[in-house]
Formats: sequence, C-alpha cells, structure tokens
Amino acid sequence: MNNKGFTIIEVLVTLIILSMIAIITSNILQSSLESEKKSTQRLNSIKELNLASSILRRDIRQIANVSIKDFYGNMMYGTFISELNSDNLMFTTKVKSFSNAVSPLKRV
Repeated sequence: MNNKGFTIIEVLVTLIILSMIAIITSNILQSSLESEKKSTQRLNSIKELNLASSILRRDIRQIANVSIKDFYGNMMYGTFISELNSDNLMFTTKVKSFSNAVSPLKRV
C-alpha cells in the first residue's frame, strides 16, 4: 500500500505547534503594545514637565521688584522675602486693561 498524505496525528501535532507559536507571538505583540503605550504616556508627562519648567524659568528670569497697591489701596511690596515654611511664589504681571484708571499690573 502506498500512503499519500498525512495522518490525523500529524495534522493534530502540527496544529498544536502552530497554535502555540500563535499564542506566544500574540503575547509578545500585546506586551510590546502595552510598553509602547506606557512609554508614550511617560514621554507626554516629561514634555508637560519640560514646558512647565521652561515657563517657570522664563518667569523667574524676568522677575522685577515692583510694588503695587491691592484692592484696598494698601501697598504690596514686590520683595522676595518670605517666611521659612512658605511654599508659594507670587508674581506681578502686566494685564491688558481698557481703563486708564486701573493699573496694568496684577499680582498673580
């Protein structure tokens, strides 16, 4: 007898091997996609931090000691002396004003 073709055992073994290769490949692909997503999120966070750092650096570089009056007319001095445990910065900036009666400087 001359047997041409594959036995059912050979076909089943081949299918099992191919399915194992497919499962391993899909796991590797899924892992790569998750790593890419995390990397993109971290890169975006670093970009945002870089932008905030640049803005702060620019603002601090352009600091000027300007005293202005508050809403009640009291002088708010522009010194950078603060309490020891202070955790904030206060800036004076120019704002667009349509009235000449209001100072274009504002404390932020």
